[in-house]
Amino acid sequence: MLTPERTHPSEPGVVFFAMPFGHKSVDGGEPCDFDTIYASAFAPTVEACGMKPERLDNLYGPQGVLELIWRAIQRAEIVVIDFSLRNSNVTFEYGLAWTLGKRVIALTQDEDDIPSDVRGLNRFILYTQYFADMEKMKRELTLQLQALREETPEERAPMPYYYGEMSAVPAPAGVIAVNQDYALVQTDDGRLGVLRSGDVEYARFIPDMTRRFTVGNRVEGAFLVDPQRGEARYTLLAGQTNPWTGLPSRFPIGTTFRGIVRKAVDNIGLFVELDAGVSGLVPRASIPGPAPLVGDSVEVVVTRMDAAQRKVALRLVRDGAQPGPGAPAARAADVLPKPGQRADGAVVRIVPEQDGKGGYLLLRLPQYDRPAMLLTQHMSDDLRADLSNGQVEMGEVIYVEVTSVDAARNKVLLRELPGPQEEEHMAAAA
Repeated sequence: MLTPERTHPSEPGVVFFAMPFGHKSVDGGEPCDFDTIYASAFAPTVEACGMKPERLDNLYGPQGVLELIWRAIQRAEIVVIDFSLRNSNVTFEYGLAWTLGKRVIALTQDEDDIPSDVRGLNRFILYTQYFADMEKMKRELTLQLQALREETPEERAPMPYYYGEMSAVPAPAGVIAVNQDYALVQTDDGRLGVLRSGDVEYARFIPDMTRRFTVGNRVEGAFLVDPQRGEARYTLLAGQTNPWTGLPSRFPIGTTFRGIVRKAVDNIGLFVELDAGVSGLVPRASIPGPAPLVGDSVEVVVTRMDAAQRKVALRLVRDGAQPGPGAPAARAADVLPKPGQRADGAVVRIVPEQDGKGGYLLLRLPQYDRPAMLLTQHMSDDLRADLSNGQVEMGEVIYVEVTSVDAARNKVLLRELPGPQEEEHMAAAA
């Protein structure tokens, strides 16, 4: 994780580039290869000034990506930010550079891509892919690099933390940058923290932090200090009890219980409460007939429990049935599912690939006796790897969609989908 203290000094001559990567579309669809721009324009210009250009894709180390970015920005004498395309990761890197008081040069292919609160802090260089504009950009970049090197650096560092007993240190803060996975916050006394998607609420991981937070938002969080590892993480969950700690032992797969429907989402399903703040999902495709309403008390059985990902899958028990652990619900053997239907399927047969060919899983869907087939080409990369490595288990539950039905041959084909809770969260955030 990102440590809250500065660990590297600035190194003279290092220029770090925060910018988009690869092929992108700009100016209403015109293709742009940012890797080529870096290699043929940005890097040679820096080198001509006797300095060393760096970009994330040519930095290596045992750390994760976030730690590599943090280290690179600390080391840089100057940070160049290309705001083109309003890339959230680039904005996050700018926030890190700004927090450290780095000397910054801003670039963009479109002035509107620069956040409004940044335009007044830094001059920016406007460029296009046309030769004349690119040459002008190189000249302006050279002049700014030379001018900034002559300035006296006024860098600052995040304030050190007191590492005493494990405790929560309240720290109201403001969001200064955000991307899909985390938000960068700065406390009122100047400290830097990273708020990750799993530290916002216990009910779920936030699938896209940019839909939950924007620059300038106030958050009332705290630092949780780990004295043994010398780290602190910023969280909004300090003082709250983690309900997932004992949930798997209280609700193992096959457990039947009564719960209250707390939420219903069209085409997704029902969310039934297990514990305070934690609900499991009954997929809509697995509910025959009219669905219960919000506030109804329903009987459900646990079909999947993943505390690490904060996901619980449930199946509705109809007509007062009381299935025990592993008992199937009532099925309709003479009815086939319909294309587009989504449900949790339990693995009943495992056939690994042979020499990279063949391979499939047979899954039993709710309400249907005959298993359906999930071919390797319709699996996620992770599931396919698990199949090859012998890590798929009988009875394992996989969320799938029916892609085709051959009534004459009584054959049903499937494709794997992301977990239904992820779909609901993204739908609710859209």
